[in-house]
Amino acid sequence: MHFSKNFGLLGLFALSAVAAPSKKVESFVADYEDLPGNVAGLPNVNGPPTPYLDLDYSGVVVASNSPLSVIAVSTPSGKNYLATNPGQSPDIKVHSNIAYCNFNSLLIGTYLSTANGDVAPAVDSTVRFTGTTTSGKTITQDYNYRTGVSNLNGVALQTAFDKSVALKNFNKITDLTITVVNSAGAVALTGINLDRLAYTCYAK
Repeated sequence: MHFSKNFGLLGLFALSAVAAPSKKVESFVADYEDLPGNVAGLPNVNGPPTPYLDLDYSGVVVASNSPLSVIAVSTPSGKNYLATNPGQSPDIKVHSNIAYCNFNSLLIGTYLSTANGDVAPAVDSTVRFTGTTTSGKTITQDYNYRTGVSNLNGVALQTAFDKSVALKNFNKITDLTITVVNSAGAVALTGINLDRLAYTCYAK
């Protein structure tokens, strides 16, 4: 009888261990299609709400592919994307209730600012992704964006599209920044488009 009682207690502990809730884990592919975007060339100061799918964004606005654009860089997926004003850098932080995120991939493109916002040609560039981990370690990865269309010294002469980038080892990240480190045009006049950010977040 004594053995049976202990077995019952051990069994209860075992069931408790199995039934104990794990940390919330959720995966996303942020395509921003559910957000109001502007048509390229029109003023827009609105970024994603805070939080948006467990992330806090700064340095970006929600934009849309423009039917008016003659030369531009656009998303090949849907119509909305995030864009920066030239000289700005996207900064993506995990929200306060999130411990960290693992970032997997995204679409990225770069463009040159002009006086006419509907003529914002895609431009060859080097983009740097910088992630800060929960331990304070910095992870970097450079990506050489190429327009892949007719161009003049790296500046596109027709509409180009964002390209897919796989992020390697961007795990346990609390802060992700994206910067232009080199451009066929002036870096200060080069803006960034991003779309379809794929990641998994772990709650605190």
